Amino acid sequence: MGCLWGLLWPHFGVPHPKKTFKSPPNSSPHSEIDIWFPLVEQLEVPTSWWDAEADKSLLIGVFKHGYERYNTMRADPALCFLEKAGRPDEKAIAAEQRLDGGDG
Repeated sequence: MGCLWGLLWPHFGVPHPKKTFKSPPNSSPHSEIDIWFPLVEQLEVPTSWWDAEADKSLLIGVFKHGYERYNTMRADPALCFLEKAGRPDEKAIAAEQRLDGGDG
């Protein structure tokens, strides 16, 4: 989490993750946040539509919503997944929110 914070803190302007905050620090669209990361071979991506934009959205999504909150990330209009993969089922989002108390 420290490395992820190091990549994203200049864009969100929040304290280190060990300091608590209750809501996402920023709702800027992924396209407005400049993050550098190495390109990967197409054979290493999880699906055919995955690209650098999806990598960036995944980093931002983990920072905003937490690790393994994939349905919540897919439903976030500030990330690319809503457009590329579609909105997940509402029951899946609700179940994911209940796993950790729904405060993220």
